Amino acid sequence: MVELSKLEKPDAENFKGKRKLYCLPNVYPIPGSDEKYKNLISKFWDEAEIQISKLELMTPVTYVFCEMVYQNENALDVLSKIDSYLFDMVKKHIDKGAKLVPIEEENVFSEYVDWANCLKVVTTEKVFTKVMEFFSEIANKRFHLITEIIDKNLGSSEAGLLIIKDEDRRKINFPPDVEIFLITPPAYDDILKFIRDLFRNVK
Repeated sequence: MVELSKLEKPDAENFKGKRKLYCLPNVYPIPGSDEKYKNLISKFWDEAEIQISKLELMTPVTYVFCEMVYQNENALDVLSKIDSYLFDMVKKHIDKGAKLVPIEEENVFSEYVDWANCLKVVTTEKVFTKVMEFFSEIANKRFHLITEIIDKNLGSSEAGLLIIKDEDRRKINFPPDVEIFLITPPAYDDILKFIRDLFRNVK
């Protein structure tokens, strides 16, 4: 696993012939957020685009693997309604010839979200333990499906761009022959701090 911030200049020869996955943490708009957060989000996507362009000096993105959109649906239309920045990022790569590959199966992802929401509201240890069992089971199924989709689509010497919540990315067991590159826009840490402070003030 390679952190882009530790690569001054990607050396194509070191990764020649390998499958590559450029991993970008997804960040979400907060309805009604102030200008500071909106500016951080805009900065994040601008910085991400610059970092991805550096990686593409090694191998251009052939596939975009994106969370939150299901298989067998018009994924671009869905993304345009979810997040304009995410939509713009994905469309730029499609316009350059990449293929968008949704990584979610509708029933699995819906159940995953439901159990995650349940964990946020339970108040007793017994119920929390039971809900966590169900959540862990469906989470493992979701992450296994994501691995299968990436493994099936990403060919030798190709590169994919995975856009997914960083917390989820850490739990995925990627195929062992795929070289992982972590995209870390500087604004990402500022976004995490903003969100922590926001929830601290709410409490």
